[in-house]
Amino acid sequence: MGDPRGIGSRRRRAALGAALACAAWGIAAGAGGASPAHAAASALTLDVTPTLYVEAQAGDGGFTSTLNIGIGVVGDAADGPRHLVVDASALAGKVLMTDVDTRDGCSAAELVVTCDLDPAVVQLSPFHLLATHNADAQFEADVPVTASTAGAADATAHVRAVIGTPGLLTAVLPERTGVPPGTVLPFSPVIGNTGDASPRHGFVLHFRTSDPTGTPPDDQAFTPAGDRPDNCHYAPAPRDDFWCAFPDEIAPGQVWTTDRPLAYRTRAPLMDGYITYDIRPAASVQPSQDFDPAHYVTGDGPPLALRQTGAQETELDAGWLHVVADQHADYQAIGGTLHGKRGDVVRLDLGVRNAGPGSLTQSGADGAFDVTLPAGVSLVRTERVAPQPPGTSPGPDPLCVLRPNGVHRCVMREPLTVHARFVLRFSLRIDRLVPATAKGAVGSVRVVPSVQAPTHDQHPANDVAPLTVARPGAAATGGAGTSGGSSSTGGLAPDGALAATGPGTALPAAGAAAILLLTGTAAVLARRRRAA
Repeated sequence: MGDPRGIGSRRRRAALGAALACAAWGIAAGAGGASPAHAAASALTLDVTPTLYVEAQAGDGGFTSTLNIGIGVVGDAADGPRHLVVDASALAGKVLMTDVDTRDGCSAAELVVTCDLDPAVVQLSPFHLLATHNADAQFEADVPVTASTAGAADATAHVRAVIGTPGLLTAVLPERTGVPPGTVLPFSPVIGNTGDASPRHGFVLHFRTSDPTGTPPDDQAFTPAGDRPDNCHYAPAPRDDFWCAFPDEIAPGQVWTTDRPLAYRTRAPLMDGYITYDIRPAASVQPSQDFDPAHYVTGDGPPLALRQTGAQETELDAGWLHVVADQHADYQAIGGTLHGKRGDVVRLDLGVRNAGPGSLTQSGADGAFDVTLPAGVSLVRTERVAPQPPGTSPGPDPLCVLRPNGVHRCVMREPLTVHARFVLRFSLRIDRLVPATAKGAVGSVRVVPSVQAPTHDQHPANDVAPLTVARPGAAATGGAGTSGGSSSTGGLAPDGALAATGPGTALPAAGAAAILLLTGTAAVLARRRRAA
């Protein structure tokens, strides 16, 4: 199995980390910066990157820092233009300034940047810095940032600029396979610094699992286990991620691990998943985007410490632990019945459900389902029933592809977790009514198992569900098609059974029989009276 996050070379990983730092690590903690001088009056606020690591021109470090500045206001609104000054002159002779944000009204004189901003601009990165070839590695300097506007108190913040970038990387841990539910998985993260500077304020490790965001607690595949160090902070349920802060600087070239393992416990839904851990220097993102311990539960055990290892830097790539469990999932096909007459267009939701107990969370699995249409029925269109789940992409069009054998192959676009369904809405036209005994009168929906993430389905009998056309005069549940080619929703029972079958049809049939019986009895009595 490949890297679940698709990480490539170190340089691509560094660029990705810089671009997505706020999204990957962002937990809102309120705007930082200077406090307003007068609580009752209007004042500006600044939310700036506390530490700016200046990369070498070659840009080979594993972490790239960008100066991000957020500008806010407290008190009465200050609607006028805002003036921003960033003074990096203490780095003269050691850095080159590039990518000045002229779009937002910024200009540079030497290493002092001034920006005249519209009030609508609340976030910007005014420039980028590169270290010169003769710059002293790990040289530090103060870069003051000042924001002002008419009718509001000024705001000032300070950025600590450091020549060099920490190349903080993590290692892949040995894969675990055949894991029974309830197994405690101890693991010791391995981290190292391949850059040319140490992190000035230590670093943060963030641990999370392949459980999708918002997974209900009973459906989650992992839960943190073991003691909880007091330098680690745990997200409230149902989330299962946590983060740990370390004050250690980790010099370039060093590789470390923790003094004792951390642990997750596997749960019944786990089939094929992973635990990942990411690293970044502390104080390298804006305070508003950093982790706030107040939003987590802090551990109460002895703090987690570090020890050096004999590992080499070349062993560092991406931190994750692949886990394959001894578990199965029951994938069930969802079919249905078309109720209508010739020319009607009927809509049915067809697809696959996961009855568990296993839950697939691995994205990119190649599971699918095949739809074979009954004779006399043609496909008008397919569409998604609901919006895409968070964190998933719509995937390539079309939703289903007609294969040479006349079967429509529909790929499932996201992992099918326990109790979840993947269905598509099929608009189907009844072109002609085919006798029930005719060849191909019954179609089907068939589960196509994933090869990349097999379900080990122990109940293959329900992998196929019938797709039929009701005979004229058959009872319809859930609405029947209308004439003139209009659309209607076919009657699909919640369990995927045929809409016109099951216990729900017994009462109408019994009622009709009772009416016929009473009608026949009344006719006999009338004839007897006439004969008398």
